[in-house]
Amino acid sequence: MCSYSRNKAEYLLQKGPKEDGSFLLRRKRTTHWNHVLSVYVEDTVKNYDIIWDDSTSPGFYHLKDAKREFSDLLGLVQHYKQSAVKLLNN
Repeated sequence: MCSYSRNKAEYLLQKGPKEDGSFLLRRKRTTHWNHVLSVYVEDTVKNYDIIWDDSTSPGFYHLKDAKREFSDLLGLVQHYKQSAVKLLNN
């Protein structure tokens, strides 16, 4: 996992193979315990802030302002990269 800036992540995804669902998971530069999921969909890059909430046990990951919770980053990434592609293809 990297700590690229938003601009660098978007540049890398737009320079790459340009396949819907291509993604980059990166640490948020201002708060290293939070992450950002950058997903390439239809010639654009969507950035989703990921929050780690440890106010309960066990803790969970969720997107900022989202209700859905995930016990691990992999589950969250798989769900939202597929959702981004589905939303833009409808």
